[in-house]
Amino acid sequence: MDKEMVKSEGYGRDGVGYKKGEGRIRLLPDEVASQVAAGEVVERPASVLKELIENSLDAEARRIDVEFAYGGVGLIFVRDDGVGMNRDDALLSLERHATSKIRCAEDLFRISTYGFRGEALPSIASVSKFRLVTRPRDESLGTAISVEGGKILSVQDSGEAPGTSVEVRSLFFNIPARRKFLRSELTETGHLLHCFQTFALAHPSVGFTLRKDNRILYQLASSGDLTTRVFDLFGEDWKSALLPFLEIQIRSIRIRGMFSALPPRYYGRSYQYFFLNNRPITDPAILRGIRSALPVSENDNRLPACILFLEMSPEKFDCNVHPAKREVRFRSPDEVEAAVEEFVRESLNQTKLSFVLGSAGISAPTAAEKIATIGSPLTGEQKEEKDRVIEPSADSNILDKPVILIGTGDFEHQPKLQLDTISRDEQDSVEKEKKENGKVKVPEFRFLSMLGDRYFLWQSEEGLVLMDVRNAYERIYYDRFCLLNKKDQKIHLPSQYLLPPVNMNFTPREIAWIVENSELFAELGLRIEQFGPTNIKIEAVPAGLDDLSPEEILNNLCTRAKSAGKAGARRFIRDELMLALARMHASRSKISAADAPNLLETLFACELPYVSPSGKPILLLQSWRELDRKFA
Repeated sequence: MDKEMVKSEGYGRDGVGYKKGEGRIRLLPDEVASQVAAGEVVERPASVLKELIENSLDAEARRIDVEFAYGGVGLIFVRDDGVGMNRDDALLSLERHATSKIRCAEDLFRISTYGFRGEALPSIASVSKFRLVTRPRDESLGTAISVEGGKILSVQDSGEAPGTSVEVRSLFFNIPARRKFLRSELTETGHLLHCFQTFALAHPSVGFTLRKDNRILYQLASSGDLTTRVFDLFGEDWKSALLPFLEIQIRSIRIRGMFSALPPRYYGRSYQYFFLNNRPITDPAILRGIRSALPVSENDNRLPACILFLEMSPEKFDCNVHPAKREVRFRSPDEVEAAVEEFVRESLNQTKLSFVLGSAGISAPTAAEKIATIGSPLTGEQKEEKDRVIEPSADSNILDKPVILIGTGDFEHQPKLQLDTISRDEQDSVEKEKKENGKVKVPEFRFLSMLGDRYFLWQSEEGLVLMDVRNAYERIYYDRFCLLNKKDQKIHLPSQYLLPPVNMNFTPREIAWIVENSELFAELGLRIEQFGPTNIKIEAVPAGLDDLSPEEILNNLCTRAKSAGKAGARRFIRDELMLALARMHASRSKISAADAPNLLETLFACELPYVSPSGKPILLLQSWRELDRKFA
């Protein structure tokens, strides 16, 4: 379509035609406008559940029952015992921008309720088969309204108990394009469970029940005690590691909450719950305040599990900046950041705990009776025990059974390489020459001595070469497992069954991820089964990994594999388990000076003989020139 045709025929910039004399801007039909609004409010089934629970809480409900099926696409049902609505209000609630929360523009700056836009119910009803049943507490008769795709089908009397119930079926039935973008049922279920947990955590004085496919997942009493609600939601892991509850007033901001000295698997946003006047929010100022109070780098996002409630005047923030109201805008974010930082420091001072983040985890040296030390830096004795050589069985030494041999016995001089500064190009050149000649290119190193119980010292034309034998074994074993995997795409590691099985708690989203990859875990010897909404039962682990606890194996996979994304998860999980096996076998390998020549040959038959699969160096060179300079 050329420019002249566009001009003469009256086409718009996007190629859509309009008649001459007509304006370009038009009002959208009500049906389309409702679906556009629904796109802002209803991202997925969890968005529907969020809006319905918020409405129930605004209606002063003391009891909220939730049920869903097929990841929320088939059914989302919420019933409460709140104030209810009369017929006129019920009909008005299905009109866009109809709300009981605000009367004028000034009310937007002093909002104290969850819902106020008046978009949730009409937006949900426009993309589902919707039924609303409501009855005021002071009336003997209620109202039932059925809606399909935004069109009201019937309005009838109802004899239901006081309160409101909303039933949402066949979500996005009239927008199949939107439905295609939903994730798997397990993933959507994880988002629904997380949404439910968040609101149940924010309101311990409200009783909650959750059913999935007619099975009760949660039945939470209205205790009013946050600690009890945390235990009911998250289980024994949190119960054993929860720090004392703290509540303080910092200038105009009241902050209450607690941290949990949980292992590093519980670091990150999935285990951080922030509430502003009981509204779940995400805000960078709060994260900055926590990070400022803890010894953690700017690039480390793994902050400890925590639950924080901030309370301040509604006039000090704007919650009308996001369609789903997940974000807020503080008038003074620096004040919020400083208040959170002060709260965290005060919390740590009162509990006498020190958080050491990163690879060290969390240490609690003065509260051993209450909280076990988790992931703290190794002491000298612990490190010595960790590095202790474990005598293997007669057939466990890889040098007795050479693994990846490409040719045998034909040694040629290795090109001179600076091992401490070797480049990727140089490594590729060596590997290419090795493959072309079909021979193992072993450098002419002369063995000098064994240092301690872990290092070999060699002499080369370039200088002295130090080998970390443990890292060398790790590379050899890892390449062995990779070779087996190339021959058989499904490696099928044997399993070692546990008596009794081990139970572990996870977030709903983690549960969804684990269950989705359960077949791959089984191929690699890790057999698991979902056991409750947030619990996994480990029935078997890969045979030979008895140096690692079942919790460690699954923790490591969940902590790291999720970062690989769905497409790379399969390969990542496989590689992680193979690396764990390689590390275990390496730690058990007997180190002897007599094995040095065979070890060097086997190592240089590997693809990357200079670095372990963990990224640690295997060979380090101290050149003669550098030694001469140091002794000059």
